[in-house]
Amino acid sequence: MLTTINKVEHIALDAFIAYLEKKQWRRVAYDDPRKAVFALDADDGYAPYLVALPSSEEYSDYNVRIGEAVHRIAGVEETTICDVVRKIKAHNDSR
Repeated sequence: MLTTINKVEHIALDAFIAYLEKKQWRRVAYDDPRKAVFALDADDGYAPYLVALPSSEEYSDYNVRIGEAVHRIAGVEETTICDVVRKIKAHNDSR
C-alpha cells in the first residue's frame, strides 16, 4: 500500500476529490492552476485545515503529492495513512 512515507499506490484524482467532498472539504480558489486546494473548517474555531492535490494525474510527481495529501488527511482525521487510502478506495468502489 505504501511505498515510502510520501508515496502511496495510485489513487485516482476524481476518487480523492469525491472522498474530500463527502467529508465536507470544499475547493478554494488558488493562484496556481497545477494545484487543487481544499479546505475543511476546524471544529474549534481556528483557521481551516488545508490540503493541496495535484490538478492532473499526468504530473510526474502525482503519486508523491497524493501521498503527501493522504498524510495530511490522516493527521486531520487522526487516523493512519493506510486507513485513509482504504476509505478513499472504498468510497470510490461504492460510487
